[in-house]
Amino acid sequence: MAILYPPIEIIRKRKPEATPGERTLLAFLLNAYDDEYEIFFQPFLNGDLPDIIVMHKGGGVMIFEVKDWDLSNYHVNEKGNWIVNCNNSVYKNSPLNQVLKYKKNLYDLHIDSLLSLHLKDYKYWYVVKCAVYFHCHTTEYAQKFCEGEKPSDKYKTFLSKNFTIIGHDSLGKESMDRIFEKQWISKKNSYFTEELYNSFARILRPSYHTIEEGLGYKLSKEQDLLAKSEEGARKRIKGVAGSGKTLVLAERAVNAHKRTHNCVLILTYNITLRNYIHDKISTVRQEFAWEFFHISNYHDFINNNMNNVGLEFEFLKDEEGNSTYMSSEEFGKLAEKHVYSNIHLFENHKDELPKYEVILIDETQDYQENWIRIIMKYFASENAEIVAFADEKQNIYSRELDNEKMPRIPVQTGAWDRKLNKSYRLSQKIALLVTDFQKRFFADKYVVEQQIETNTMMSLFDEPYIEYHYYPLEESVKEDNAIATYIYQQIKEHRFHSNDVTILSSRIRMLRKLDYMLRTESKEKTNIMFETREEFMKLCPNAQTGFENNADILKIRKNRKANFWMNRGTIKLSTIHSFKGWESPVLFLVIEDNLKATKKLANTRPYEFSDELVYTGITRCQNYLFIINTGNQQYHEYFANCNLIDKKIGANRNGK
Repeated sequence: MAILYPPIEIIRKRKPEATPGERTLLAFLLNAYDDEYEIFFQPFLNGDLPDIIVMHKGGGVMIFEVKDWDLSNYHVNEKGNWIVNCNNSVYKNSPLNQVLKYKKNLYDLHIDSLLSLHLKDYKYWYVVKCAVYFHCHTTEYAQKFCEGEKPSDKYKTFLSKNFTIIGHDSLGKESMDRIFEKQWISKKNSYFTEELYNSFARILRPSYHTIEEGLGYKLSKEQDLLAKSEEGARKRIKGVAGSGKTLVLAERAVNAHKRTHNCVLILTYNITLRNYIHDKISTVRQEFAWEFFHISNYHDFINNNMNNVGLEFEFLKDEEGNSTYMSSEEFGKLAEKHVYSNIHLFENHKDELPKYEVILIDETQDYQENWIRIIMKYFASENAEIVAFADEKQNIYSRELDNEKMPRIPVQTGAWDRKLNKSYRLSQKIALLVTDFQKRFFADKYVVEQQIETNTMMSLFDEPYIEYHYYPLEESVKEDNAIATYIYQQIKEHRFHSNDVTILSSRIRMLRKLDYMLRTESKEKTNIMFETREEFMKLCPNAQTGFENNADILKIRKNRKANFWMNRGTIKLSTIHSFKGWESPVLFLVIEDNLKATKKLANTRPYEFSDELVYTGITRCQNYLFIINTGNQQYHEYFANCNLIDKKIGANRNGK
């Protein structure tokens, strides 16, 4: 018998229940194949819920989308669009598009290294195969139906290269053997290496966490109180940077699972923070199965649930179902209006969506109000526990605040719950800089902390240190090399371990250059959340400003964010946006000049530096902070005159 994940007992308890088609296909595969085959039923992949995945070590992977539909209610036109017969309207999302989206997400998001392998060699695209099983029809009928009435040669080729379409009469051992052999699932495939197999297994197999794996952080009295899970609780928890908000979230998530014996939904804004939350949950000294923790970022969670229920981005197509072109800026505005903030988005699919007894939302200062309303309306069970976590001063997207200068979070009304005032991340010196920065830049925006309590034990082992280095604007272009040299010299001089070092800036152009120089000149290995200089030159050979991008570059960035983990023994380079929530013992913060007045870069729309962004960057640092300013006069005036900084280089240069 094939190996099934999760156990059949868990599958039977799931809501919504498996359809007759899903149960039939699952039973056939389990009984027809031996333990060389692994069957995964609706694995949670950052919101994706493919019906069935079959994996054969050394062979390949096949994703099955299962439909119990009566196909006589539809027809397929010559362009491959599915048309509803009763009103002759375009069906929103075909099963073919649905399963293909699952496959694309495996490459673009879920499996580390799979995207880069595919970009180097297109044959890696065929490691994963797509199949659609129509339970109510024969294979011949289903295949002819999917071809449509007048299929073009191009569409026929598209179908044959990308899909296996079967009906109930293909659920025989001989028939499925032929399919698996033809699609290189059962045959030896040199592209599906053991390393790649292990990457799939790590994502698809729900592992079990033991007590011994947890580090067992001792919570403060206040943290312990906020980590208790309660049925029906509606809470908003705020805290200073490094106060243990994510640790409280992790402990509360495990306690919630223990209370409900069910899945807990944990949402973030930042893609990379998913892995940080995973790390924090792994420190909890309790036993649990990882399959009960669904950790996702809001946008991917919505995108993937749309695909799960067959919804598409309708505004991207005209009335005939043809794709329309629009700029990324226009797409962003329309997507926000029609999808991410559309409170009626899932109105016709309520019963198809998973319902959670516990929902924990991190980084809610980055959320729009309607995002939280959508989550509560469609994904919360009756009397669900919903808890929001926030630090209003990390409001880097300038969300609207209420009369109390706090984010608008519609989880509850009235005063916020307890605030976590003590920082366990920041050393005393860094905390003093943070409070001083708040008083200078946040006095009219937020409620400013007059003092941040810190963990005095930190300074017993390492003496905190802050250094400021200023490069005037006219020198900044030619000083890129010098900045990389300066960073490496500090690493050697202070004997920092590479794993402890992080370099942050707001713009990838600067980070890409620093990464290249550290790798080539200093022979340092790096861990990045963006494309390398070599990849950028290959994918954007005619680049003029360094801010250009395209679909492949955006895929690389998203893939590296989704698969970013801290402790790989290398120097880390990231934008401040992507590193929000994380922390580093040694931090090099590069502050660049704003580019609003630069005509050449007027249309490139690079991230401008804001007070919130600089604050967020500083508060990522635990102990050693190096601030590198390349011509930003606004912040130069502050840091050059700040008496909390141990050493200043170039502080007397005015940069004008």
